[in-house]
Amino acid sequence: LVRDSLRAWLEGTPASTADAHDVVLSAWEACANAVEHAHDHDGGHVRVRAELNDSAVTIVVEDAGRWTPPTVRTDRGFGLKLMHSLMSSVDIARSDAGTRVTLEKELAGAD
Repeated sequence: LVRDSLRAWLEGTPASTADAHDVVLSAWEACANAVEHAHDHDGGHVRVRAELNDSAVTIVVEDAGRWTPPTVRTDRGFGLKLMHSLMSSVDIARSDAGTRVTLEKELAGAD
């Protein structure tokens, strides 16, 4: 649902096909992390907000869970690296109220 909704929304923006792919994949990874890693999660609710500001797309993914410390595994742990490699900026805000991931993608060729 998140991926399909974002793809449809991005069609109405100046995002190129490559930019749209990066945004959808990064947002999906942030949502998957919220579902998988949030401890004491609020029943599985994840909120996603998308905005177009000038020449950038901003995606905010929020949950009410607490950040779970990462564990060392050789077959996992690439989600944050993936988001950082695809997006112009990634900000993660952790608090007792939950976790908010803000993803921003500067759009190539947008005015």
